[in-house]
Formats: sequence, C-alpha cells, structure tokens
Amino acid sequence: MRIGKWTAAAGATAVVVGAYSAYWLIAAGKIEHGLERWAEERRAEGYEVELGHPVITGFPTRFRVDIPHPLIGREASGWIWQAERLRAEAPPWRVGAMEFTLSGRHALRLLRGDLWQDIACAIERGRADLRVDSKGRLTDLDIEISDYEIDSPEFAAPATGRALTLSIRRDYPETPDHQSETVSLSLRLDRLTLPPDMYLGLGKEVERVALDAVVKGPLTDAKLSRALADWRDAGGTVEVERLELRWGPVELETNGTLALDPEMRPLGAFAAKITGYGDVVDALVMNKLVPLGDAFLFKIAFHLLAKPTEPGGPPTLDLPLTVQDGNLVVGTVRLMEIPPLLPPETSVLNETAPKP
Repeated sequence: MRIGKWTAAAGATAVVVGAYSAYWLIAAGKIEHGLERWAEERRAEGYEVELGHPVITGFPTRFRVDIPHPLIGREASGWIWQAERLRAEAPPWRVGAMEFTLSGRHALRLLRGDLWQDIACAIERGRADLRVDSKGRLTDLDIEISDYEIDSPEFAAPATGRALTLSIRRDYPETPDHQSETVSLSLRLDRLTLPPDMYLGLGKEVERVALDAVVKGPLTDAKLSRALADWRDAGGTVEVERLELRWGPVELETNGTLALDPEMRPLGAFAAKITGYGDVVDALVMNKLVPLGDAFLFKIAFHLLAKPTEPGGPPTLDLPLTVQDGNLVVGTVRLMEIPPLLPPETSVLNETAPKP
C-alpha cells in the first residue's frame, strides 16, 4: 500500500515536472518569437534594430536571454545605441518585468544639428530593472551603474564616475493636457571626474548631482526637436522638485518650474541657495560668458545680498533665480545670456510656436 502511494506521488511529481518543463520550453519559444516580432514592429516604425542570434537559458527558475551586439536607433530621432552584449533575465512568475545586465561596452551616436557625436561608455557594474504595461509600453525603469567611463573624440580625456542611479516612471493619460504628469524622474550622480577641458574653473570632480522632477504635458515619439516643440506648444512644463549640485567650492540647492519659450530657450522661475557664488562668477569670466568688468559688479552685489547660513559659515545667496527672454537673472542681477536649447538649424520649428 505504501509502495503504491510512493508510486503515485512519484508519478504526480513527474507529471508536474514534465508539464513545467513543457511550459518553460513553450514560453522560451514565445520569448524568441516575441523578440523577432518586436524588432519587426520597430523596423516598421523606422527604427534600425539588430538583435543578432539571441540565446535563451536559465531553466528551470529563470528566463535568461543573451543578445550579442544589440543595436537600436532611429536616425530621424537623432540617436543610435549599440552594445557588445546585453543580458535580460526574469523569473517565470513575473509578467511584464525584466532585469538587464549593463556591464560592458556601449556606443551611442547622437545627432547635434547636422553632425553626429560618437560617445563610448564602459561600465564595470550596471543593471536596469524594466517594467512594461499590457500594451508593451515602458512604465518603470530603474538603472544603477557604478565605476564607469565615458569618452568621445570631442573630449580631451575620458570622464569617469563612481555611481549613477536613475529612476523613471512613465504614465500614459488617455487625453493628456498641459497638467498631465507624464514622466517623473529621480537622478543621483556621485563622484564624476571630468576631462580637463570641462573643469570650467570649478575643479575636476563633481561631487554630487541630485535631481527630482516631474514632466507635465503630452509627449510624442518624434525626433527630439519636433517632440520638444510639440510639448512646448501644448504648454508642457517641468516641475523641478529638487536640484542639488556640489562641484568644487560651489553648492547649489534649488526648486522651481521650467518650460521653453517660442525660440526654444529655457523659461523658468526658481528659489535657489548658492554657496561659492564668487567662484561661479570667476568660472563664467574664464569661459567668456560674462565680461570681466561686469564680474566685479556682480560680486559686490552678491556679497551685499549673501548671508551665512550658520555662525562662521560661508556666505550664501538665498534668492529667486529666473530665466526669461534668454537671460539668467539672479535676484535682480542679470548674470548672463542663455542660448536656445537646440541649435539654430532647428529654428524652423518655431513657426508653429505661439507668439509672445
């Protein structure tokens, strides 16, 4: 009798194992076909997609997809990305979620005006967690990268970084307007060592950058210049909940609202605290953004407005910061001109912009 029970249990186990094995193989086949279908759909939309020959392993606890030399991009949108390899993993019970290994070498091409810029990135350790909705649209993206190097023919030397984290949440309102929250993002960057030609007089290392922001307004999947113009024309804004910068002697904390004006220049109002403002003025003079004669007057005005945040502490500016009509104004002091966000070649888009 006992032998019969063991036989029945063994038989049931064999059935379960066999059924799960069949499920895993069928699902692996669907993943492979799904990748092919996704690539074809993107190509039909004008993207260039190369996935090589994906290899699917990980049985029984995971689906692991190794893609050699992946490439995706669209020249019309002004970007192309390629890597030496990409690994994606997910347990069978997590639907719509995937973990990516980003370690290795990556190449990115970005269109700036009429010229392409090549950027190479080597990542020692990196991962990304991605989640999509039932329509296959990105809803959540979390990236963690440490010990990385970024290089370009335009750099005097590579830039290196200790750590970078980025979290993006994407919403898709049915009828988005200028008040719809479409993207929220959080960025943390620590210990970025710059090439010598990017010190800007503030030092070679950016100690920390922290940004928390919410993008409001409809977003389209068009070329960057076109998408920005459409977003601007729809009344889009960026609510900067927090921006923190520590670079050499400079410490900046600010929050406010940012948009684009009809000439694609930043337009915004912020509340800011700035320590090391004298070094900022010196850096602007060094980079020929502010005349030397004006710099002396700026320092006097800022010194009169600044107060230490604590006894014996450095003087700190605590005042409004505005960007309007192509000018950056600190308090009531017009500090410098702010150029358009996009190069002049894209100014044709301004024909559709609302007039001031």
